[in-house]
Amino acid sequence: MNKSAQAVSRAFVRGESKTVGNGSTNGDRLFLFGNTIAFKEDHRVFVTLAGWNTPTTRRWVNSVLSEVHSPLRIFCKDFEPYMEAAGLEPVMIDSDEVLLAN
Repeated sequence: MNKSAQAVSRAFVRGESKTVGNGSTNGDRLFLFGNTIAFKEDHRVFVTLAGWNTPTTRRWVNSVLSEVHSPLRIFCKDFEPYMEAAGLEPVMIDSDEVLLAN
């Protein structure tokens, strides 16, 4: 896991502001290259690739998922984004799709 992604994701989950490299959070939203890739609403955390199915975006989204102890993981197969959880078949997702993380 990327240390920058981990530090910013941890601050996001704790509700703190932090900027490291190309990622930042105000405690309510997590931004990567200026795009919202995670946000909180009604005590729930949501994640999205924000239309960018790149290794960097997937790594940062997976960092948030890890910090909230979600069983979900995002990966790429045949240039398409997929979501998987332990014991379940992977499901192709849209890169603009918003997923409930916790």
